[in-house]
Amino acid sequence: MDTVEGMATSAQVEREVVELHAFFVEWFGGRCPDDDATYANRLVSRLTDDFFYVMPGGESLTREPLLTRLRAGYGQNPAFDIEVRDIRVRFEDARSVLATYEERQTGARNSGQSDNRRLSTVLFVRDGAQLRWHHIHETWLP
Repeated sequence: MDTVEGMATSAQVEREVVELHAFFVEWFGGRCPDDDATYANRLVSRLTDDFFYVMPGGESLTREPLLTRLRAGYGQNPAFDIEVRDIRVRFEDARSVLATYEERQTGARNSGQSDNRRLSTVLFVRDGAQLRWHHIHETWLP
């Protein structure tokens, strides 16, 4: 996948997944600025207008309700941490990239278990050189 001109590289997908999850750790831990610019640059600008999220327990949210919920969570979970691993591009074409990754959360206050694992499938759409998050579906792992 890394050799097709104009296509996303595995490194680009990995960077996007790692950067977004690093933001969540900093945001919920209160370790980044609590301002609209930080929130917009590090999260809002990454999501398409039609973004859709399916949580591992089955609840789903569209973009605006999710953004409202996440914005209110600033600094609410100082012990929260996320590790992402096994990031893989599963499919890509000129308009989109489908990838999977495993997410391990520790200290998660708002999950069924504070220490948990989930398999995430994400559909990115291309916006120029940027990959934007369009759909994510998470499934609990044992």
